[in-house]
Amino acid sequence: MRRGGVELWGGLAASLIISLGPTSAVQAQDTGEGPITLPEVSVSSQADRAFLAPDTASQGVVTGEQIQQQPVYRVGETLEVVPGLIVTQHSGEGKANQYFLRGFNLDHGTDIDISLDDMPVNMRTHGHGQGYADLNFMIPELISTLRYSKGPYFPDLGDFDTAGAVQINYVDTLPHDLALVTAGTYLYYRGLGALSRPIGVGNLLAAAEYVHADGSWAFFDNYNKGNLVLNYSQGNPDNGFSFTGMYMNDAFHATNQIPQRAVREGLICLYCPFDPTDGGSSERYSFSARYVATSDTGQLNANAYMIGYQLQLFNNFDGFVTFPPPIGDQFVQQDRRKIYGGNVSYMMPGKLFGFDAKNTIGFQTRTDDIRIDLAETTGRVVRFTVRDDHVIESSAGVYIENRVQWAEKFRTMTGLREDFYYGSDESTLQANSGKIVQAIT
Repeated sequence: MRRGGVELWGGLAASLIISLGPTSAVQAQDTGEGPITLPEVSVSSQADRAFLAPDTASQGVVTGEQIQQQPVYRVGETLEVVPGLIVTQHSGEGKANQYFLRGFNLDHGTDIDISLDDMPVNMRTHGHGQGYADLNFMIPELISTLRYSKGPYFPDLGDFDTAGAVQINYVDTLPHDLALVTAGTYLYYRGLGALSRPIGVGNLLAAAEYVHADGSWAFFDNYNKGNLVLNYSQGNPDNGFSFTGMYMNDAFHATNQIPQRAVREGLICLYCPFDPTDGGSSERYSFSARYVATSDTGQLNANAYMIGYQLQLFNNFDGFVTFPPPIGDQFVQQDRRKIYGGNVSYMMPGKLFGFDAKNTIGFQTRTDDIRIDLAETTGRVVRFTVRDDHVIESSAGVYIENRVQWAEKFRTMTGLREDFYYGSDESTLQANSGKIVQAIT
């Protein structure tokens, strides 16, 4: 903003103070009266404390309003509001992103725990990579808060919480209806509509999104994605419940990595695909319920979910190393699964040596019923199956946690967690079949 010829810029600083003190003399027009000294003027503004304080680079909360102020091209880049987290992409827009944090190459989500409305995003024992975290079903405009933490130090976070964790929560109501149309270069366009209405004593929220992108490639990505969200809720964040249904479907082509020698020799152009049939499709749907009850003695949090998911991914990294033209080395990775799970925790406030304390006990369970398939293909046509596995992976975790706020800037957190895992694999390769039970403290 501009005031009296002085331009003020607000940024991420905790406050902005501009002073024009007695030493700042402003020369008046030549009236014969000499210079005029202006009185001191101080302008200050507190930062959004929900975003900056008491948050640190290691743990904090980002509000939906802050997220909306950050421009993103891919939906996964929304997570770059987490300090130090880098999100990129390869092999087409429909794949899970590539994540980097704290010196870790997290691949597609191997060592970062991501959840949305208490539902896991990471896919364990996945056809493309352990921890595969596909966020294409997320609609950034619906985010209310994004909580992040770094390191494996939190008892309520189990599998995948190695380098860090991101917990995303959607809103239950909107302050106004939302209609958005975006268009850009390389045939990028996006449409979004969202609304919420009171229904009885609760609220109904509905949102729909469509995205198309071709990218800068000689063979267009032709990425097409549709998203639907339907939510019914009653109460508030401290006392209430909600039911949510989500659906996402996308399909895409992919220009993968190409040999430098082939480009130098003019066999293909820099933006050309090695195999124009690379790409894939994915589908995700979920049903979930959440319940919160708060009283003078504590707070109960509970949720349950069912997720259906499938991915079909065609890649040809080798070209014709194993199989000569016109067969080629393309292969398909397929993952089809159902996920069932839930979490329940109870937090009890109290005192320890006169200091505020919170004691939490929790239980978490999850079962993945997975069908994984790997096959050799040519032009997306299967030639033969390499392996076909039916995997069941179940887990249950219990934890206790104590937090004490000893001072404004000092607290302690003590926790204990026990996880139990069961896994079975019925594979076309006998060497890969079997069952196992493990536990970790």
